[in-house]
Amino acid sequence: MTDIFDTIAAIGVVPVIAIERAADAVPLADALLEGGLPVAEITFRTEAAAEVLATLRDKRPQLLIGAGTVLTEEALQAAIMAGARFGLAPGFDPAIVTAAQAHGLPFAPGVMTPSELSAALRLGVRLAKFFPAGAAGGPKFLEAIAAPFAHLHARFVPTGGISLETMPDWLKLRSVAAVGGTWIARTTTSARDTGPRSPPAPAPPSAWRGRVASARPNARRLSSAPGLAGCRTLRQQLQHVQRLARGHEQVVALGPPKATLAHTSGSRIRPSSLPCGFHTVTPA
Repeated sequence: MTDIFDTIAAIGVVPVIAIERAADAVPLADALLEGGLPVAEITFRTEAAAEVLATLRDKRPQLLIGAGTVLTEEALQAAIMAGARFGLAPGFDPAIVTAAQAHGLPFAPGVMTPSELSAALRLGVRLAKFFPAGAAGGPKFLEAIAAPFAHLHARFVPTGGISLETMPDWLKLRSVAAVGGTWIARTTTSARDTGPRSPPAPAPPSAWRGRVASARPNARRLSSAPGLAGCRTLRQQLQHVQRLARGHEQVVALGPPKATLAHTSGSRIRPSSLPCGFHTVTPA
């Protein structure tokens, strides 16, 4: 894998986000960075995607930003010009993969079958998006598909139908570099909205307490590690579990108690007690 994808594998989780308004980009980035998730996949499902990427490139360069749902060469060009440092797609299009390689953009096309994976590997792809991960058959299905290609060191980012509860089952697979999901930052709307809103709405705090996900099979042993509940932020939990796992392979901790972040209410910024690393918008 490229250095970019190695970094993503070390993080283990990729927030998949569709943003309707570029104005929501910086608050989102700040929340993700505060929570120890310095990566975001901005999907080209909205017209604001390129503007959002450019805003984050200019104002939050420490965030590793990528373009998702890259389905056309036009979208690919827009993503590159806006500062995307990696790209992903839900399907495998050889023309898009070749164009991304020509521009030097690390790119993970989507695969769901051995035939698609074979074709992608022939083009030099070593990290692929497995989509739709849940509907396709879950971790056991991916494990079966990946097995014949293990000697080629193919790795995957499963996305689609993955939740906080099922995430550890995916990360236990050695072929899985990271998981992606919209559940990390869900789109919210309101009847009072004049248009769609796409800031992330957090999962309930109780869903995150004591949760630990590991990229390797030692996750269950670490999930009950003493002292984890005392960590106040996601970053502290991450560091705590990494200390416990020193000498083992990379682990990722998720599930902080409450932490003070900021969220927007209309155009105002005010503090809110939310799960660390998440940001929500309350429609004005």
